Amino acid sequence: MLELTYKCNLKCSFCYLLHKRRLNMASPELPTAAVFRLVDRFKTGTSFYLSGGEPFLRKDIFEIMEHIKSAGSRFGLNTNGTLLNAAKIKKLAALEPDYVIFSLHGSRLLHDRLTGKKGAWRALMRGLSALAACRRPGTELLVNCVVNRENAGELLGVYRSAAAAGAHRVVF
Repeated sequence: MLELTYKCNLKCSFCYLLHKRRLNMASPELPTAAVFRLVDRFKTGTSFYLSGGEPFLRKDIFEIMEHIKSAGSRFGLNTNGTLLNAAKIKKLAALEPDYVIFSLHGSRLLHDRLTGKKGAWRALMRGLSALAACRRPGTELLVNCVVNRENAGELLGVYRSAAAAGAHRVVF
């Protein structure tokens, strides 16, 4: 697992980084070259899980994913999905990740409230649907849902929304 950044464009009420006071912390991220050296220390075929904060806030995220692939290794990543546009989705699909996990935590209104950002649900669903439409056969699309008091009654709705958007699995 490579936790690439503590930066995130959301403020999920249940986020461990928020509660540990690390969310959007001013500490420097590992430089790109250092990430490359770290990846190169592992044998070919290693599977890397890229996480954050939000990995797509790193300007070098595609360079990191490309380096992992060029080293003969694999990767999957976790995203809140809000920063994915058509160009990023196309580029991500072409890299053939093993999996992409989207974090979805409820209906449109509840998800937006839990993440602290109006429009987060729509952006996530748009990104998930778009990636489902162009992903390569080896890429699995997952939805991750952190269960809490506020969304426990909406889990079936989370599952249905994820399935309708093209997710292969939902993990609660």
